[in-house]
Amino acid sequence: MYQVLVNKNNGTVLQFVNGGSDEQFEVHEDFIWVSYLDEIDKGCGEADYEYNRATNQIQKIVRQPTPYDLARKQEYPDFAEQLDMLYHDMESGVVPGKEKSEWFAKVKEVKENNPKP
Repeated sequence: MYQVLVNKNNGTVLQFVNGGSDEQFEVHEDFIWVSYLDEIDKGCGEADYEYNRATNQIQKIVRQPTPYDLARKQEYPDFAEQLDMLYHDMESGVVPGKEKSEWFAKVKEVKENNPKP
């Protein structure tokens, strides 16, 4: 069983305290202690739960999965890094075409004029 410290004005869960009521401490009138009998889901914290004033219970926030397009954008390397990868792949022959590529020639010129320290 957990005792949960909650901001009763906005429903924010602030702290889970493992144990009985003897673990509680005195709080301001804007805060209350609520008992929570379930287990806290693995990998979850206070931000994953909220206080429902209507039922006087703690409940897990159900979040919609991140749309695939946004998830992809967040996982892709930035454009400069992607282009650098492409450059090195072309230079090493993994991606053919460097002999005729204006892009490759320009990037190679920039890299040669500005070598890494």
